[in-house]
Amino acid sequence: MQPHASSPRIEKCEALPEIQNKKKIQELQRRPSTSGISRLNDRIHLTYKWLRARVCEYELRAKTFSKVSEILLYSLRNLGIPASTVLYGSLATGLYLPESDIDIYLESPSPSCSAIDPLLVANILRSTGLYHNIFISGKEERTCVKFVDTDSNIRIDITFAAVSALSTVEYVMEFKSHCALLDVMVLILKYLINLKKLDRMNCPKGGISSYGLVLMVANFLKGHRPPPASSSEFDEFTSLTGTSYEGVDISKVNLVDLFSEFFDVYGNKLDLSKVALSATDGFVWKKFLEESMGLNPASSIFTLQDPVKLDNDVGYNVYLMGHIANFFAEMHRSILELKEASILQAFLCVPSKPETSFSKIALHRLF
Repeated sequence: MQPHASSPRIEKCEALPEIQNKKKIQELQRRPSTSGISRLNDRIHLTYKWLRARVCEYELRAKTFSKVSEILLYSLRNLGIPASTVLYGSLATGLYLPESDIDIYLESPSPSCSAIDPLLVANILRSTGLYHNIFISGKEERTCVKFVDTDSNIRIDITFAAVSALSTVEYVMEFKSHCALLDVMVLILKYLINLKKLDRMNCPKGGISSYGLVLMVANFLKGHRPPPASSSEFDEFTSLTGTSYEGVDISKVNLVDLFSEFFDVYGNKLDLSKVALSATDGFVWKKFLEESMGLNPASSIFTLQDPVKLDNDVGYNVYLMGHIANFFAEMHRSILELKEASILQAFLCVPSKPETSFSKIALHRLF
């Protein structure tokens, strides 16, 4: 069993003093402020603090990962099948929501060994009686065994072809180390997209993945911006035309302005039919990136090149990208018009029905 590259930044398990119960949150909502922008900025900070992982959450997830790894590796070893597990995805980077799943890569020790049968893995899990909702999703290299740990109610995905899993974690952690704003932007955006059910967790066929969202945010924070809408695909342009936020502390930034610009870039200024996101050059013409990656024309609504595996399109199968762009445009418009009611409602940090909308591990955040 291989651990991830480094531990994510986590908070103590105790609830923050100002959000220990619903009554105090309501008092915060009524607190006078100099402006609507200031109130919204406070709400974003509050929501971010609530979303950040606590020690007990991380420990529960790590325990759940260890348990399923031990079960699978022991059973496979008894069958003469060598294997190892790699933790990757949002848990490995610390960028997970209360109900995010655990991503595990089950790998063979060498290419000469035969591939591990997903059906065998599913049957091993069923035989334990410790898991439910077990099923196999996807085909060929995208095959995944999905299930839920009954004790913790945490969802788990096991994949068999994520050879760059650890490299992906290292890439994200390295960027986090010199760009503190990645945390707040990714967690808030994941939360909003999750509420709209536009993420991969709610919509496996069409939603955006956590990694895809990380790449979009990372390129934005580097200062990459799309070309003007009037540009043609033959015009040369420079992607690095925006403000770079690398090395900037969260206390030095107005988060309302930051999110407003992000929503404007990906909701209004980005032409999905002509522009793609390159791993090295930021925004580029889609046609040329697809050719360099060996992709069929218009194979993705938004082509998003993987910096770890350059021939991999992270935007593949994100059929809801148009809906995501429309949602971002709506958020940008609401901020410009300062429709406080609609914006603040989107940033509510306590679900109306936590017992049904969030998993058990999130309940300690509310009480």
